Amino acid sequence: MAWLETEIVVSGETVNGGINSRDESATIEIPFQEGVEVGGKVTVGDDDFTIVSIDNLGGRDETLSLEVTNDKPVSRRTGNKSKRQEVSDEDDS
Repeated sequence: MAWLETEIVVSGETVNGGINSRDESATIEIPFQEGVEVGGKVTVGDDDFTIVSIDNLGGRDETLSLEVTNDKPVSRRTGNKSKRQEVSDEDDS
């Protein structure tokens, strides 16, 4: 998926940043912020993410690149697709 510019809530503050999602993980880039740490939470829209790694791009305290995983439980297949059929025995007349 391509980068999407959006509002991101991190460390209790809303900042403008970008997100590149893939399956259950994503890369988020935000302006540098103190207090952002591995294990912290990030919210994008209705989705909550957990930070698994942080890279201070260029070491200049300008942009943070966050690798995150989606906190949503993975929905699994529910129920059985086979239908119950009534079977009658010919002797039950």
